[in-house]
Amino acid sequence: MRPIGYLSGSELATLLEQPDAASAVRVVDVRDSDFEGGHIRGATHIPAHQFLANAGAYATRWRGEQRVVFHWYAAARMWGGER
Repeated sequence: MRPIGYLSGSELATLLEQPDAASAVRVVDVRDSDFEGGHIRGATHIPAHQFLANAGAYATRWRGEQRVVFHWYAAARMWGGER
């Protein structure tokens, strides 16, 4: 299992440009209404309240994934401000 940490937008963009991106990276957007205003192409939208209520089920479902990246605006503040 990979450690939990911050991934910059440019690092994610580099990952998503790889030929095997669809199988190597799952992007989960846990923003609520912001998703409709614009989102990362191919991202799975699960609003935060829904994700938190079912986190165990999602963890089981994604257990075999190489990398799961969560897009959440508040995360930038948790990691030391907007980046």
